[in-house]
Amino acid sequence: MLPFWEKAEALSSAECARAIALAGGDALRPAEVHGQHGYAPNPHVRDVATSFHPRAPETDWLYARVDGLFAEAAAHLDIAILPMAEDLQILRYGPGNHFQMWHSDAGHDLRGRRALSISIELSDAADYGGGDLELVPHALGRTRPPRRGAARIFPSQALHRVTPVIRGVRWALVNWAGAA
Repeated sequence: MLPFWEKAEALSSAECARAIALAGGDALRPAEVHGQHGYAPNPHVRDVATSFHPRAPETDWLYARVDGLFAEAAAHLDIAILPMAEDLQILRYGPGNHFQMWHSDAGHDLRGRRALSISIELSDAADYGGGDLELVPHALGRTRPPRRGAARIFPSQALHRVTPVIRGVRWALVNWAGAA
């Protein structure tokens, strides 16, 4: 399995605030997980609010940045990828929110569509506690990138989870690139 790749300043603080603003209003809804009966919310497995953002004039800047991050990581990890084919997701983790179950972003329902996953910290680490992105095996026991705007890119088949937030609010952006 490929190791993960990190970039400490993937987005500026102003860009993080701009990304969070995209999720404002009533764009947020309970996140879904894949189960026996398709996709549905299951707060025992994943309890987080999410919003989806397609390529559009107001998101072109963010897609360009994330596409560039995927290209940079793919070159570093020596893997050929395709452009993102799914809408960007912005996640809001409040107190008690989590994605506790160890999971893969390239499970049986998405096998072949996802090769690399990205998680970008949109909140300042001082604004919340918990909410750590844990990856097996390469980043197990390592906490999330501590800086606002930091990105972590990892193989989509890697098992990972997000521990419960114990105080404050954690915002993150996630997406995937497919294998070429």
